Amino acid sequence: MAFLKEIRTQITNNLWRLYKTYTPDAYLIEKSLEKQGKTIILDHFAIIDLPSIHSGISMLSTIFSHIGYRLEGQGYLPEKQNDFIWMAEVDALELEATQALPQVVLADFRLDELPPKIKKIIKIYTQQINDDSILTKIKALIKKINAGDTSASNSLINLITNHLTKRDWPTPSLEHFREVSEVNELLAWTLAFGRCPNHFTIAAHLLPKINSLTEFNKFISAELNLPLNQTGGEIKGTAKMGIEQSSTIGAQIKLNLHHQSIDITGPFMEFVWRHPIEYSKNTTPSKWKDYFTGFIAGNANKVIESLYKENTNQSS
Repeated sequence: MAFLKEIRTQITNNLWRLYKTYTPDAYLIEKSLEKQGKTIILDHFAIIDLPSIHSGISMLSTIFSHIGYRLEGQGYLPEKQNDFIWMAEVDALELEATQALPQVVLADFRLDELPPKIKKIIKIYTQQINDDSILTKIKALIKKINAGDTSASNSLINLITNHLTKRDWPTPSLEHFREVSEVNELLAWTLAFGRCPNHFTIAAHLLPKINSLTEFNKFISAELNLPLNQTGGEIKGTAKMGIEQSSTIGAQIKLNLHHQSIDITGPFMEFVWRHPIEYSKNTTPSKWKDYFTGFIAGNANKVIESLYKENTNQSS
């Protein structure tokens, strides 16, 4: 359905615009590239959720399925008890790489692999997520759009945007945040920050006059003076893997918890270099399917640590 492309585009634009309001590095990078005559092409963005009946990967993937995304792959980060999947537009294979919307990476946690004490804390919050009507509302709005109700499109865009940028559970206490953080820092970040994009990613391989991720990293670190995540090396992945990744380190921001505030690492920017897959290496790759489109769990495990306090402290 053609109208779903516009829905997907508007939701992505909304999320990107909101993300830049709490991620100053994203705004700086975008403006700096624009001065060079380069337009950012987004590769993917990631949302981590708490798992429950009304939240988590299952709920999020169903929402994205309704607006024209399909499952492309999945992975697991065992040391973080973190499951993730990635989804792309249903027609991505036939699109030019520069025209495809960013893939969506969705993640949550395996509570049964966490200590009982942590599992109990998380359930204190997730059991208060009681709005299970979003899927019903999405279906109803799509039905109205199909019937010719043009106002329903904006309602659908706003509904999904709001759902993807809020915390459905109560603000955690400092005590609970610290207890969870001692066991799983990524889970604690999600508990405190809520469901929202924790990073957007630039497709550096699609930028003109950029020949490698190393070259792009020099622009980020030397010209813009932004610190890069060095965990596992500045570049995670290799050409042989099909993908190379790097990322900034999230800046410290003040976040209000229950009756107290904390300094927490904010969202970060990622950069990816996707290599052409075997059959297209002897031609000029142009379509989305001409490049490696998946993700490597080992790389993701290090990239996501751009949210970690230890990395932020090293950059200060």
